[in-house]
Amino acid sequence: MTAISAIIEAMEKLAPLSAALPDDNIGLQVPGPLGVDKILLSLDVDVGVVNEAKRRRAGLIIAHHPVISRSLNRISSTDLTGRVITSAIRNEIGIYVAHTNLDCARGGVNDVLAHRLELRNARPLKVTHAEKKFKIITFVPETHVDKVRAAMCEAGGGSIGEYSYCTFQTPGTGTFMPSREAAPFIGAVGKINKEAELRLEVLVPGEYLDAVVKAMRAAHPYEEVAYDVYELAETGRRLGLGRVGELPETVNFKDYVDLVKRRLGVKRVRIVGRDRAKIKRVAVCGGSGGDLLAGVVAEGAQAFVTGEIKYHQMLNADAYGVCVIEAGHGATERVVLPVLADKLQKALPGMEIILSRIRTDRSDWI
Repeated sequence: MTAISAIIEAMEKLAPLSAALPDDNIGLQVPGPLGVDKILLSLDVDVGVVNEAKRRRAGLIIAHHPVISRSLNRISSTDLTGRVITSAIRNEIGIYVAHTNLDCARGGVNDVLAHRLELRNARPLKVTHAEKKFKIITFVPETHVDKVRAAMCEAGGGSIGEYSYCTFQTPGTGTFMPSREAAPFIGAVGKINKEAELRLEVLVPGEYLDAVVKAMRAAHPYEEVAYDVYELAETGRRLGLGRVGELPETVNFKDYVDLVKRRLGVKRVRIVGRDRAKIKRVAVCGGSGGDLLAGVVAEGAQAFVTGEIKYHQMLNADAYGVCVIEAGHGATERVVLPVLADKLQKALPGMEIILSRIRTDRSDWI
């Protein structure tokens, strides 16, 4: 049995709340039991998904689309939201939502979609956030510096690009005088002590700051841990909506349409573009991406794959010479669920994580 709080902590490392767009309703929307041993992942939540969770004995549903998307004055059984909330509460099933934070996050909806559609060097199409970066400096006896360094790096610190365990240490002398109530690891009570220490510096992304500080304090031998935290002027990785990248090689638009259908498991898509148009740079956006068209044009993308796009946006894309593939809202977002399941499984090794079998999006082209 794993506490709901531990599951939420794991989710917020994968999809930080700070990555969400303003006014997006995310987080725990329906409380469930204090602890669960099975999680059901779903794109949406309707009464059928709640019933599935009950039948398959999952105490928590993690969904992408919010159940509560606006302020509620009352819960009524006459609308879908009210029925879902009532059913979940009656069956003691919690509902947690990761929406635009999962869209924007590293390894989230749009990163998975870009990878599935063979894009390389994918980057945000519209930047909405820049990760804050911090430096933590602490002072450790030489005998324990490796233990403290490992704890901080395993908790999320010390990464620079493709390199991990990146730290810097310099020798120095620390002074302190323990009081009679103290229980010092080294040094004598009531005397000024001078001890050889190492100054350990570690870079930390903002999303891992609390976890790294907690790990550092747990691994440090001192009763009172001295450390400094500095916010850096340089920001970290940029987060945002959509992705744009390059295909391994130039292909005809028709061939890329066929690849998109295969990779997303759809039989039909709606397109604008000539079959023989040459495609190399491609933009993607899971879900509804028509509002990102200006960015698609600015990035010089020859094609744009999204879940849904409005009629006039499609006309504008054609006018700019951008080929468009509208593949379905659900199809472009559902790809994240198995990836999210794998990541959660690693973070919560004792948890059983299952994917919903309910098709909540019943729309189709015929």
